[in-house]
Amino acid sequence: MGFFSKTQTESAPEVQCVSYITFKCGGQVYGIPLEFFLEITAVPEISKLPDTSGVTAGVIEHKGSACVVTDMSMKLLGRPARVTERSCVLILSENGAKRGCLAEEPGEIIKVPASGIDKETTEGFRLCRFGGRNILLPEKNIYLS
Repeated sequence: MGFFSKTQTESAPEVQCVSYITFKCGGQVYGIPLEFFLEITAVPEISKLPDTSGVTAGVIEHKGSACVVTDMSMKLLGRPARVTERSCVLILSENGAKRGCLAEEPGEIIKVPASGIDKETTEGFRLCRFGGRNILLPEKNIYLS
């Protein structure tokens, strides 16, 4: 007689996951929840706006409407993005309002178990450990403001 007996078929509990789109700035990987993501586009001509802060790269035309673009490298690291042929603009949306995020390099879509994300917020970020990498997850006000 054993110590454990399984009398009925039990399924493993479902692991809660959150999906993120990742991007790089200054060699660091960051992630934005997929729920805000619309698309990735090559860096188009960015028109500068007068009287804007250094984090606002300018405005682009996206599908017939203007879209303000934030330089994520400037916002996250305090230095302008190094725009190369790998650079992109992540188009995000919340409540119908579009926002562009200039990234030095696109990443991938990842699904992270909730247990892999730090609960504590430090200076506007949470840390995610995924695939042997550390991914910083900025608070929503960093990429949607």
